[in-house]
Amino acid sequence: MFRRTSSSQLDKNFKWGVLEASSNAPTTTPEWIFVPAMAVDRGGNRLGRGGGFYDRYLRDNPQVKTCACVSRFFLFDQLKTEFFHSGDQKVDFVLCEEDFFPCAIESKRFFDGEHSKGDQR
Repeated sequence: MFRRTSSSQLDKNFKWGVLEASSNAPTTTPEWIFVPAMAVDRGGNRLGRGGGFYDRYLRDNPQVKTCACVSRFFLFDQLKTEFFHSGDQKVDFVLCEEDFFPCAIESKRFFDGEHSKGDQR
């Protein structure tokens, strides 16, 4: 869930040690989300950090555009299918130091076991 707020209205979350919007702030659905990635391939398959937080949100909000931000050293043409499970959500775009590009997404979301060949630039 995302909340709309200003920086002056942020509260400290003591469990995680980060600033976040108050639970009283209105909820919103963003048009875009920059998602963290350990690695990503040109087909939009993303290795996250294992919590599934973004995958669950994106499953329920498929209209949200996504961009994975990774170092070029963690951008691959194709990641092995055994790295993924059925709940993993693909990203729409990738941003790295030298490039920004749309992913060649055959199946908009859910990893289905059939790996896309990716974008051939």
